[in-house]
Amino acid sequence: MKRHYETAVVFDGTLSSEAVSQEQKKVEDLIRQQGNFEKTDAWGNRRLAYEINRKKSGYYCLFYFDSDRSISGHLDRAFKLNPAILRHLTLVRDPEKKIYQERKGHSGAGERRVKSEVREEA
Repeated sequence: MKRHYETAVVFDGTLSSEAVSQEQKKVEDLIRQQGNFEKTDAWGNRRLAYEINRKKSGYYCLFYFDSDRSISGHLDRAFKLNPAILRHLTLVRDPEKKIYQERKGHSGAGERRVKSEVREEA
């Protein structure tokens, strides 16, 4: 039975843009070998909350795909052997929820303001 997954990967922030795109392609090819690749959402180079291997920045990417359960072990093994990847996380996503890119324009800040205004009125 295929499940819907999303994998967040933090690449080394000191890599050139060409090297990052090559690494992204490697991850996409690895996913295609095991499952049905949907898309990549590149967040770009961002400052890390804490240093990882003496690195202060990382290039964040989200990969969306469908696959069997066995893919998490294959991805974990490949990511641990790749020195360009600082951190990774694979999660099962709810197929009913929309992918981040599709709902990117909605920040949720308006909802919080409405709720606080309702509390003040009561």
